[in-house]
Order: sequence, then C-alpha cells, then structure tokens
Amino acid sequence: NKEKSIDRFNKKILNAMTGSTKAFYWQFINKNGMAIDTEVGISPIVINNKRIFYQAIIRNISERKKIEKILKENERKVNMLLESIPDLLFIFDKNNVYIYFKPDKNKLFDVPHEHVIGKNLTDFFSGETLERYLSGIEKCRKEKQVVEIYYTLNSPIGMRKFEARLSLLPDDQILQLVRDLGPA
Repeated sequence: NKEKSIDRFNKKILNAMTGSTKAFYWQFINKNGMAIDTEVGISPIVINNKRIFYQAIIRNISERKKIEKILKENERKVNMLLESIPDLLFIFDKNNVYIYFKPDKNKLFDVPHEHVIGKNLTDFFSGETLERYLSGIEKCRKEKQVVEIYYTLNSPIGMRKFEARLSLLPDDQILQLVRDLGPA
C-alpha cells in the first residue's frame, strides 16, 4: 500500500504547522521532468497572538546534495585506499598526540586503540629515536615534504626494525605510515 506523494507532502506540511518539525527535505519534479532537491521550512505568522498564516520557504539544495554525494564518494574512496595499505597508519596532531590508528594488514602490530589514541609521541619514543622523530616532524612541517625515519622498537611480536614516512596534513597534523622491516 503505497502512499501518494501529495499525501506524504501534506503530512509533512501538517507536521511542520503543528511544530513537530521545523524543516524537511523534499524532492520536486520541475516542468521539464528534472528532480529538484529542496529544503522546505514552514513557520507561522502570528498577529495578536493568533496564527493567521503560514510562511513556507523553499530552498533549492540540489547543488548542496551533489556536493554531499561527491564528498561521500570521496570519503568511501579514501577509506578503501586506507584499508588497502598494508602498513600501520597513524595521524597525530600539532601537539604530537595520536588521533588516528590503523593496524597493519596482518594485524601483527594491532593493539587496543586506547593504547594509542590520545597518547603522545613521547609515550612511545625516548632518547635518540625521539630526537630523530622530533627533528623529522619539524622538517616535515617546515619544508612540507615527506620525511623518512628508521628506528628499532619493542613491538607486540618482539624487537623490530621500522621505517616511518611522515607526511604533512592540514592543521599541522602528521600522517605517519610505518612499515615493518623485520626483526632487529
């Protein structure tokens, strides 16, 4: 039992008039048969404490809907790209606090996210390795280029050699791609 479009529209209008909803999405078909995405807003016009009329404002949001669709598709592509990278991925903010973590493809180095997210670079590195990292981060941010760092770290599967590639993201965030180079 399919409800007619005009009946659904009238229900939306009634809901808006009773205050159940302020604005709603609606797709109209223009005289050329093209679909037009709109946002319909209904508000009462009150005179002497009585609702006399209702004002409807209909905004064409077709362009916004196209952009939203493109953004969703781009997000899907980026997520697929990230998932296809076999290495560890991290993002840390301008204060060197980890805000993103993706384990390696084989999950050899997977740890609970709370062991990484919100932690600082200094929680994982110290001494010469930390200095190399901080120097690489500074170079990456200043020269806006990819910087490679090699180091040894105790991992969930023992001491390993790693290669990290640092890339600058917006807001001084750093994307860190880490590749396992084998036992140390």
